[in-house]
Amino acid sequence: MLLTVLELLWSLRRDGISISTAQSLDAARVVQLVGFDDPKRLRVALGAVVGTTREDRQRFATAFDAFFAI
Repeated sequence: MLLTVLELLWSLRRDGISISTAQSLDAARVVQLVGFDDPKRLRVALGAVVGTTREDRQRFATAFDAFFAI
């Protein structure tokens, strides 16, 4: 699970989204709480943690969908 979160975060960074260490830790906690069972719910929860601007949240949603092939 942690490896998947790390790969997603690096993918987001490559797409130009700045993610701090604190946001990375929060993202891991979100995944632990929400799980992978409902990808749409996970996308909303992670988007709230790593998307600091509207533009970042939009890029996040696109990158998340591509990463998980939704």
